[in-house]
Order: sequence, then structure tokens, then C-alpha cells
Amino acid sequence: QCSEIVHAQVNIAYHDKMLELTDILIPSLPKGLDTIFYGTTGAEAVENAVKMARAYTGKHSTVVFRGGYHGRTFGTTNDHFF
Repeated sequence: QCSEIVHAQVNIAYHDKMLELTDILIPSLPKGLDTIFYGTTGAEAVENAVKMARAYTGKHSTVVFRGGYHGRTFGTTNDHFF
């Protein structure tokens, strides 16, 4: 991988491999969906999934499993545990 991609942090720049994957994924998305989010960490993925769920439902609380690791970002450390 290092011989093909020197720096692949997606919030800085796009690279050929990412664009190739996007071209493969977009046609397979369900009708009405046309956006792909690329993140560099699991915490980023969880944080953005929570943001999308809140935007879709209009609710602000989340329920997570006690003992589960959800990341070290502000949003993932402030989830409600049950």
C-alpha cells in the first residue's frame, strides 16, 4: 500500500484509489442515495453515524451498550449507557 499511496488521510486530499472505489460504490447505492463518507477512524465513523441519526430522527439521545468502546471523541464519550 505504501508504494501506491503515501498519504491517504481523506480530510486533506483525494487520491486515485479512493476515487476508484467511489466509482464502484456509487452505482450500487439504493435509489436516492448518492453520497459516500470516508473517515480515517472508527470514532469518526461513530460520531458521524450519530449525527446522521440525530438529523434524521430529530432526537438527540443515543443508547449504547455498557462496556462497548465507541471512540474518544466528545460525542462518543457522552453517550447514554444502559
